[in-house]
Amino acid sequence: MRQPHPPVRAALIALGMTLVLACAPNTDLTVAPPPQPTQSAVVIPPPREDGRLPPGVQPTRYRLALDIDPGSDGFTGEVGITIDLDAPTSAIVLHAAELSITRADVVVGDSVLTAETSKRRASGATTNEEELVVVTSAELPAGSVELRLSFAGTLSEALVGMYRVKDGGEDYVFTQLEPSDARRVFPCFDDPIFKVPFDVSVTAPADDRVFANTPELSAEPDGERITHTFATTKPLPTYLVALAMGPLDVLEGPQTPVPLRLITARGKSQSGKLALATAAAQLPLLGNWFGHPYPYAKLDLVAVPNFGPGAMENAGLVTFREELLLVDGGSAMSRRDMVMTMAHELSHQWFGNLVTMKWWDDLWLNEGFASYLETVIADEQEPATRAELDLLSLSGWVMDLDALQSSRRVRQPVSNTYQAWQAFDGITYVKGASVIRMLHDWLGDEPFRHGIRNYVERHAFGNASAADVFASLSATSGHDVAKVASTFLDQPGVPLVTARLACEGAPAVELTQAPYQREGSRRDDTVAPSRWNIPVCVAYPTTPKADVLARTCGLIEGQSLRLELAAKGCPSFLIPNAGHAGYYRYALDERALGELLTAARGLDTATKIGALSNLWALVEAGQISPSLLIDSVVAFRADPDREVVEELIKLLSHIEDALVEPSAASAFERLVEAVILPRAKRLGWEARPDDDSERRLLRRALLGSLLAHSRDPWFIKGAEKRAAAWLTDPKSVDPDIAALALRASARLGTVRFADLERRLEAAKDVSERVVLVQALGSLRDPAELTKSFDLLLTGTIRAQDAVYLSRTASEWADSRKAMITWVSQNLDGLAAKVPGFGVSRMVTAVRRLCDQPSLERVTRAVEPQLGKVPASERHFRQAVENAELCIALRKRQGAAASDYLRKKRQFR
Repeated sequence: MRQPHPPVRAALIALGMTLVLACAPNTDLTVAPPPQPTQSAVVIPPPREDGRLPPGVQPTRYRLALDIDPGSDGFTGEVGITIDLDAPTSAIVLHAAELSITRADVVVGDSVLTAETSKRRASGATTNEEELVVVTSAELPAGSVELRLSFAGTLSEALVGMYRVKDGGEDYVFTQLEPSDARRVFPCFDDPIFKVPFDVSVTAPADDRVFANTPELSAEPDGERITHTFATTKPLPTYLVALAMGPLDVLEGPQTPVPLRLITARGKSQSGKLALATAAAQLPLLGNWFGHPYPYAKLDLVAVPNFGPGAMENAGLVTFREELLLVDGGSAMSRRDMVMTMAHELSHQWFGNLVTMKWWDDLWLNEGFASYLETVIADEQEPATRAELDLLSLSGWVMDLDALQSSRRVRQPVSNTYQAWQAFDGITYVKGASVIRMLHDWLGDEPFRHGIRNYVERHAFGNASAADVFASLSATSGHDVAKVASTFLDQPGVPLVTARLACEGAPAVELTQAPYQREGSRRDDTVAPSRWNIPVCVAYPTTPKADVLARTCGLIEGQSLRLELAAKGCPSFLIPNAGHAGYYRYALDERALGELLTAARGLDTATKIGALSNLWALVEAGQISPSLLIDSVVAFRADPDREVVEELIKLLSHIEDALVEPSAASAFERLVEAVILPRAKRLGWEARPDDDSERRLLRRALLGSLLAHSRDPWFIKGAEKRAAAWLTDPKSVDPDIAALALRASARLGTVRFADLERRLEAAKDVSERVVLVQALGSLRDPAELTKSFDLLLTGTIRAQDAVYLSRTASEWADSRKAMITWVSQNLDGLAAKVPGFGVSRMVTAVRRLCDQPSLERVTRAVEPQLGKVPASERHFRQAVENAELCIALRKRQGAAASDYLRKKRQFR
C-alpha cells in the first residue's frame, strides 16, 4: 500500500508517509444462532495477548460467494472454510466484524454439525467486537473439516472493508481490506500468516461488471442478475482479496507477459493510457530484478473514485486513487507520482504478495522494500526520473521524526488492530526504505540482489520474516546482516557520527557515534544510550586537485572507528556520509564543516542534499548557529539541481516556522525572494515547448515557495491572471501551475468560497476536482476556510480528498490554527466520514504550532477526543513533541536569527 502522497510532497512538502487506513465505524456484531442441543465443558480459547488467533486451527481454502447490489445498503454471503485441526475441539475462533451471522455449520466427512456463534473483543480492544467464536454441537475430530457460515453485512461509509462509491450519479462497490478489514466483508482468519487459495463468486445486477483477483471463468444469468465465478487464486492472505464492481469501463492493454487492463468508472478509461503503458514497461524490469516472473494470471489497474490509501497492491487487481492513475494530459508532478506509485504497487506483487510477512511487526518488509524498489525501478525505466534522490530528501524528514522521544522502532510489537494501523507511517515506509538502501550500499548490488532473489524463490507463495531476509543476504554477502540491521530496526533513534580528520601521521579519520538528539529533547537518564552497528563510507579528495573522490568504508561496531585514508596529505575536505547512503547524521568541527560546504557546491546532488539536510539537524541539536544555515541557503541558491532547490525550499519553511519572530517577517521575505524569485522569473509562468519534466517540476517548486512565503507583485499578478483564465477554461492553463495560481487567488481573496464550491459541485474531471479542493484549503478568511472544511461533512468534498484540504491549509500559520480548531470541534463527524489517515494528518498539523499558547489550547481541545480516531494517539504525541521542540528552538535561537535577518540588508 502506498500512502496518499509521497511524504516528500506531503510531509516535506507535508507521507504517506502519513497514515493510510480508514477509521471503521463501531457497529456491534449481530448474532442469530440456530437452536442447539446443550453441550457441557466446552473449552473456548481466550483472546491472545499478542492479538493473534488461537493456535491449532489452520485454514487451507476458502469458498466465498457474495450477493451484492451497489444500489443497496447491504450485502449477503456464504463462506466455506476448509480448516485443519491439530487436536479435537468444540470451539473455533476466527474474525468477523459488523456482520450478522445467520447460520453456522461444520461439515465433518458426511455429517453436518450445527453450531452456535458468539462475539467477543480481542485482547486490548476497547470498542469493536471482532472475534467470532463458533461452538459446535459435538466435538470435532483432529484433521480436516469445513466451516460454513451464512452472513449479511452493510456497505461501509468509511472507505474500508467493502464500500459504495457514487460517481456521476452511478453506484460502484470497491474493497480495501489491509490490514484488518477483510473481517468486515466475510468471516475469516484475518491474520497474514493464514495464506491460502480462494474460490470466489459474486452475484450482481446484470448491468454491472465485476472484477476480482483472478480471471473470470463464467457468468451465469439468473433473471436480472448474473453470478460471476472466478478462477482459484494463488495462496493469498485475506487482506489481499479484492473486488471492484459497477458500470465500469475497461481499456485493454498488452497481453504479455500477462493480460493487462485499466478499469475505471464510466467514461474515464481514455485518461489512463500512460498508466497502462507504464505498468507494461515496469513488469519485465521487476521480473528481471527478482529473477522471477510476475506471479499472477493477470493484472488489472483499477481507478477508484473515492479511495483511502494512495494505492493498494491486491494481487492481480491493484487499486489506485483516480488522480494517481488517470494522468494523461496532466501535470509533470502527477505523471511522476503515477510512475512512482505504479513501481511501488507492482514491487509488492513480489515483496508482500508472492512472499508475505508472518505478522504486522514485519510490515516494513512489505512497505520498506516497496518504497526502496519504487525508486530503483522508476530510475531503471527512465534514468531522468532521478527517483532515488527523492528518498534521500525523505530520509532527512524521517530522521527528524525518528529523533523524537515519542518515536517508535521499525519492528514495533503489534498486539491489536489499532497498533497495526499505526504501523503505516513514515517510520515503516521511509526509515525502512532508508535502512534497506544502506544495506544495499554496504553489501554491494550483486550480493544484495542475489540474496533477495534466493529469499523470494525459497518462500514463494508462503510467509517469511525479517530473519529469513537477513539469513539470505548474509549467505550471499558473507556479512552478518542481522547484526547490523537489527540495531536500526529494533530500537528507535538516529545515530550521530562525529568525524575528525587526524593528519598528524598517515591521513585518517576518527569516527565516534552517539545518539542524535534535538536540543531540549526529553531524555531518560536511567536508560543507557543507544548504540548501532553502522556501515559508514567517507569520501575525500586524494590530492588538492583530484577530480574524482576516493571512498573508504568500514563498520562502527563499538563507540568509535578509525579509518586510514588513501590520500596524499591531509584531505582538503571530508564527506562523512558518502552518497548520503548511511542512515545517520554527522558532525564536523567548524572549520571542516565550512570546507565541506564550500566544496559541496561543486559535488554530486546526493552530497549536497545530505549536507543541507544535516545543517538543519545541527541547528536543531544546538551545534551550529542559524546564521550559518541562512548563509548556506543563500550560497546554494544558484544550484542547477531541482532536488537541491527543493531542499532549500524545505529549509526556508523550517526557518520561518522555528526561527523568525514577527518583527523579522519582512526580512525573512527578503531572504525568500533573494533565493527563489530570480530563478522563478527566469523560468517564468509559462512552460516552453522544449521544457522537460525537470524544468516543469522546478518551476512548480519555485512558484510554490513564493505562494507560501512571498507577496511579490510579479508573482501575485501572474497568479491572478492564470487563475482567471483557469476559471474560464481549465484547459487553457498549464496543469503544473493551475493549482498554484488558483490557490494564490484564493489566499488573496480574489476567488471566494462560493465560487469554488459551485465549481466543485459541477466538476467531473479528476484533476479539476483536486485543484478546487486545494484552493478551498487556501482561503485566508477563517469563516470561509471553516465552510470549506464543513464540505467534508456534507460529502461535497470526498472523504479521500481531506488530505488535499488539510495539506494546503497547513502551509500558513493562521489557516493552520483555524483548521485545527475546526477539527477539534468536529471529530465525531470526521471519524464517521473521513479515512483515519486523513483525520490523523489534520491533527498532526499541530507539529507546526510553534507558540506555547496555541499549542496548549489545541492540546486541551484535541487530546480528550483522540479515542474517536483509533491509531491517532502516537501521531498526536509526536506532533506535540515536535511543536514543543520548535518552541524551545525559537526561544533559544529566534532572537539571534531574526536579528541576523534584519541586519542582512542584501543576500549575496
